[in-house]
Amino acid sequence: MKKALLTLLITLSLAMMLSLSAFASDNANVVSLNDVEYATLQEAVDVAITKVSQGPQYINVIRDIELDTTVVIPKPSGNAFAIVIELNGHTITSSASTVIQSNSFLGLMDNASENAGSIICTAENGTVIESSSMLSVMGVKKETTIGNGTGYAIKSTGFYCDISDGTYLGSIQMVPAPPMSVIRNGVFSEDPSPYVDSKSCHVVCENGLYVATDCEAKIGDEWYENIEDAFSEANDGDTITVLKQNSICVTIEKDITLDLNGCLLTCADNTTNITVAKGAKLTVIDSVGTGKMYTASKNQDETINVQGEAVILGGAIGYNEKAIVVAQGGSLVVDGGTIKGAIASEGGDVSVTGGSFNTPVNSDHIAKGYKSSANEDGTYSIVEWVVTVEEIFVCKGYSVKEGGSGITIGYTFNQDAYELYIEQNNAKIDFGAVFAIDSIDESAVRYSLSSYSKTAEYCVSIYDIDEENFDTKLTMAIYLTINGETGYVTNGVDGGSIVTADASLVNSTTYNKASGKEE
Repeated sequence: MKKALLTLLITLSLAMMLSLSAFASDNANVVSLNDVEYATLQEAVDVAITKVSQGPQYINVIRDIELDTTVVIPKPSGNAFAIVIELNGHTITSSASTVIQSNSFLGLMDNASENAGSIICTAENGTVIESSSMLSVMGVKKETTIGNGTGYAIKSTGFYCDISDGTYLGSIQMVPAPPMSVIRNGVFSEDPSPYVDSKSCHVVCENGLYVATDCEAKIGDEWYENIEDAFSEANDGDTITVLKQNSICVTIEKDITLDLNGCLLTCADNTTNITVAKGAKLTVIDSVGTGKMYTASKNQDETINVQGEAVILGGAIGYNEKAIVVAQGGSLVVDGGTIKGAIASEGGDVSVTGGSFNTPVNSDHIAKGYKSSANEDGTYSIVEWVVTVEEIFVCKGYSVKEGGSGITIGYTFNQDAYELYIEQNNAKIDFGAVFAIDSIDESAVRYSLSSYSKTAEYCVSIYDIDEENFDTKLTMAIYLTINGETGYVTNGVDGGSIVTADASLVNSTTYNKASGKEE
């Protein structure tokens, strides 16, 4: 009985030993590809290269790997997707002079584990990754380490290399230089500045290491990884400079200048990009000249909703349908940029003095002294409108009995006049119809218009001006509207301003409004 029991125990022990041996053999594999495990990284690479024409091949590292020969990724025969090595928080250590030599599109990732993986070359002045094709390190942690401080961490001579994160202890070589090869983020033992995107990547040296950070915006010397933080931390008078294409849906409650800087801003939430709250001011500029801003819904929502104040000086705003909505109490000035879509006023003030438009501009929005000009490509430009007159002169002045002192400017037109505007000491005064005699304004500065002139020249009279003003030069600018468009009237003789300082012309004649006669 005892002998039989001993025999059974020996048999069970042998079976268990065989089972453990088989288990150990199975778990000697170091990587997997398409749910098949392989004993070496090279074996998995050799299989993956035969399938890259079908799609990306993901090689998952399932335990730490020690190498003594270079892993070679051969050049594929024809078009190919990437071979992606996912470290899974594991370490690849090699004593070979080069750890991985890639002649195909290689991607490196380290996202599947909470731990950070690494690739280390223990050979003196060795190279971790040498690529003659495309290399993308875009899915690793900042702590994922490439290199051990000597030799090359990355040596790329292919036509494309993109490093978006990780820690690199060793030299970096990228040929060609940006933009085909670029560093966006990461920690480096050597200064990566020659290879960063200089527009959006900010590099600082901290504790002997260089930290490169891909940023979306900056205010002065302050760089921001997220553009939302720039808007929330901006102070009145700050300029937010956009550094890269981004999405933003924000309400501003400050006085902010936004420099599109040649970048595109959209709003992923299919709503308004920027709402300018009451009391706030937004000024849009574009220092590069290719900046754009529109909502992702394009034709459904306005790009800018103005409840406060907005000034457009640059950039392309809108997309086909709606561009800007000005709410009641809001004000909009457009003096540059390209407006792609309608400007809708819901009771707000709109003044257009410049810019390009893909739709006709509402004439009520065009400021005096400007007109819309149609371009050959179907767009419209707002340009300054100048009317040249044949003569500018001071004619005999008169005053209205109840109007007080005044001064009269005479002019002759080479075109028919419908409306006239005058600017006295830089303050515009709206006259209304030229032939409306003695149209009296209720403001402190009164005016009247008269078609009276023995030489058939029109005279403009301004009344109730403080007589002390006549001791100094009084400068006036006349604006004329012809066929609905208003332009500045200039002197066709000498191009100068309309000026007078002759007080003797005042009150030389009295004009009786009731009788319509001079007295």
